[in-house]
Amino acid sequence: RDSFRGAFFAIKKEVFKKTQGMDEEFFMYLEEIEWQKRIKEAGFKIIYTPTVKCVHLGHASSPTKDEGFGINREINSLLYYFRKHEKGLRGKILPYFLLLGCFLRIFYSLARQKTNLARAYIKSVKDILKTL
Repeated sequence: RDSFRGAFFAIKKEVFKKTQGMDEEFFMYLEEIEWQKRIKEAGFKIIYTPTVKCVHLGHASSPTKDEGFGINREINSLLYYFRKHEKGLRGKILPYFLLLGCFLRIFYSLARQKTNLARAYIKSVKDILKTL
């Protein structure tokens, strides 16, 4: 794998200094993926060790238990990631795929009477449209 999602990393100081750590423009969601991309581009190896265990309190960093909070943040992180790293056709096409996904999820959320999720996807649609 090129990268993996995670809440725990052991990093050499040299790697941290050369890559300057995680990009603070990401507000949760995808910051570790983007950092791993830069680590690999700097010539370092990423090693996954499945035998090491740590406890991750899922969603403990979110200021709210509202499901919509994470949805909007993750979509904005995807947009930022692709603006930063995908300058070609893939970077231009991604917002349209995200729009399609959001529209489908809006309808699905409304069908399930999850209006808070539908609102989050509507907000994400507005954010995506600002980038076009």
